[in-house]
Amino acid sequence: MRITVCVKQVPDTGTDRELRQDDSTVARDAADAVINELDEFAIEEGLRLAEKHGGEVTILSMGPDQATESVRKALAMGADKGLHVSDPALHGSDALVTSAVLAAALSQAGFDLVVLGSESTDARTGCSPRCWPSGLACRSCRSRAGSRPTGSRSASAASPITATTWSRRGCRPS
Repeated sequence: MRITVCVKQVPDTGTDRELRQDDSTVARDAADAVINELDEFAIEEGLRLAEKHGGEVTILSMGPDQATESVRKALAMGADKGLHVSDPALHGSDALVTSAVLAAALSQAGFDLVVLGSESTDARTGCSPRCWPSGLACRSCRSRAGSRPTGSRSASAASPITATTWSRRGCRPS
């Protein structure tokens, strides 16, 4: 199985955030940069699924040059490959542009499953998977009857599928 995990590098939520005077975007160099917390859960989930079902995990990130640090951390966690999309023209991109760029990268790389956090801690829009072209969206998710004691549910879907993490406990179809 080819699992791609989308990862965003964000300012650490424990530090103050500032806006840049020239374009009103977050001054990313003014705060420590970390992997978005929900994306870190997604990395763990992708690795768990690859171990359980076989396959490889590729990390995909879009951002400035420093975002490579997050890709490297994900590789150190056990991911097999890393892809980093970086272009100064993408600086300050909104969720729609980011979604289109990630969708294009995913289409070129190929995947069976995409796992990502349900939202980022810097923007909190939570719309990247919902903004992807329909060819990348979950096509036929359905819950199986019954619930597990943890409250989670099993789902089956035709590949490719997109799933978002919203906690350490796992994924939900997007």
